[in-house]
Amino acid sequence: KLLLQHAARRGGELQLAGEQGSLILDEIRRMESTIQGLLDFSRTPVLHQVTHDLRATLQRSLNLVEGRLVQSKISLQVQIGDQPVEVHADSEQLNQVFVNLLLNAAEAMPDGGRVIVRLERIVDRSAARLEISDTGPGVAAEIQGRLFEPFATTKERGTGLGLAICRRIVRDHAGQIQTENPSDGGARVIVELPLATTGLSV
Repeated sequence: KLLLQHAARRGGELQLAGEQGSLILDEIRRMESTIQGLLDFSRTPVLHQVTHDLRATLQRSLNLVEGRLVQSKISLQVQIGDQPVEVHADSEQLNQVFVNLLLNAAEAMPDGGRVIVRLERIVDRSAARLEISDTGPGVAAEIQGRLFEPFATTKERGTGLGLAICRRIVRDHAGQIQTENPSDGGARVIVELPLATTGLSV
């Protein structure tokens, strides 16, 4: 807005240098992202739950972020096993959670690193457990206890809504999400969701 106002005050035809135009577009994209985050947080979407193999949803999420990881020189290790992990859940919303968590891991390692994704069935708790670990600096101590609260962020331009939305989606599925800093470094996000009680339907 300031750039446009300055250009308008000069009178005549509106002209912007290449760098100014690029800056305006970057700021518009940031505002769009912020507004979308606020909209996503303020509304409670209807769950469209079906029984499905959680590995398929996770693989879709991995496919979506693979290019970003390669571009950021981040290696990916995936351990999902060869047995179905059946959940009764909204695949679209879980995909949103997984993509957000994977991108957060990538952003924590601007100079490259490694992301390890592990999915398993915890039979004695009837739960699916997903771990996403990175080799970044770990979760800062000052934000650890409120990481999933709205507007809590250490990012210079973050809204702090992404993880809050993730927590709501996971809780809507009767699951839980938490983070920890492993002793060998980095950060780990753990998502647990109830296993489906019936056979695979889709």
